[in-house]
Amino acid sequence: MSRTSWTALASVLAFASCAIPAHAACARWDLSGDWGAVQNNGYQPRFVLRHTPQGLQGNAAYVVDGGVTTYLLVVQKGNPARVIRASVDGTLRGNSIELTAYWNNGTVGVYNGTINAQGRIQGTTVDRMNPRSMATWYSDRPMRCAVTASRPGTPIKRIGKRPQAN
Repeated sequence: MSRTSWTALASVLAFASCAIPAHAACARWDLSGDWGAVQNNGYQPRFVLRHTPQGLQGNAAYVVDGGVTTYLLVVQKGNPARVIRASVDGTLRGNSIELTAYWNNGTVGVYNGTINAQGRIQGTTVDRMNPRSMATWYSDRPMRCAVTASRPGTPIKRIGKRPQAN
């Protein structure tokens, strides 16, 4: 290819990359519902969370059976494996989350994570009672963006009727 052809191609590619809209950042993530944390130590707790005025609240459970067994298999099929349960509370600040799981076996798991642009959470967990017990984890599904951040200079659209002056 000639130098002119390369320059033209580079110009087209540069224009095309500018014309493709980038995903807007998420202003508020929705972590509610049922999702799992896949940990590098083999445990896979399931969280069922809801957003409240106080932050995140809900429950969690994981299976202890010496093998790979899902929580649903244990609950629905009556598998004799032992299920460890917890009450959970936490906070969500921008893309950062912290969950604390108060497990019924006496341990307290602290889950810190960051939500990436695709909604997937990655982080670390530590047993508050035994800080040397640590693991990395990621969510088994992406979280939903509840509110998209507007780009600078983008007008905000209002939905609905304007209030009428009296």
